[in-house]
Amino acid sequence: MIALALSLLHLYLLVVNKYSRGDGRSPLPKHVKYGLLQTLIELVLQKSIMLKQSGKSDRGYTLTEMMVTLIIIGVIAAIASPNFLGLLSRYRLEEGLQQLLGAINETQRLAMVRGKSCRINISPSTNNITANTAGCLLSDRNISDKITIRSNFIGSTNITFSYKGSTTRMGTIVLSSDHTDLQKCFVIALGTGIKRVGDYNGSKTGSVAYTKCKTTE
Repeated sequence: MIALALSLLHLYLLVVNKYSRGDGRSPLPKHVKYGLLQTLIELVLQKSIMLKQSGKSDRGYTLTEMMVTLIIIGVIAAIASPNFLGLLSRYRLEEGLQQLLGAINETQRLAMVRGKSCRINISPSTNNITANTAGCLLSDRNISDKITIRSNFIGSTNITFSYKGSTTRMGTIVLSSDHTDLQKCFVIALGTGIKRVGDYNGSKTGSVAYTKCKTTE
């Protein structure tokens, strides 16, 4: 079985080298390399099962076989890990944006239902979302500490809604995270309190501009 594993690993290296550039970098997409390695290890495992079932091998795995398998798994993990971290960061951003939007909508709605002014506070330092008085937010929110919050609000990042649902505040809030270039944004308009969310195409550092928030919904 070890011979099969080494032969398949050699075949994988031949395929990658065949499509390598002169500088040693391979133009093959990561998902193609991952697919090749995944196929390789599946073939090795299938061959092992066939040998066991046929009775041709009644011994366990040798140390060399185990080491080769671990090396293959390690290579697959090294390729897949950045993709997984990026996927996890994008999920956190989507979840964080929904938490932010849900809390702001809730405060605006409760201000109109209760017929009083309500203010919601967003803390970029703690990622906490709170209300100024009881009854203006059913429960506090906390966005993951893996997310960075920035805004261009003058002074504190807070929004006050009147009993009509209007606001005297306007601004943009941007959420970003490590392991991904994706940034999510929230924009609220002065007076009417109309809101929109989208993808932010500006820098992950520096000032925030509402014009760089491209609406997605």
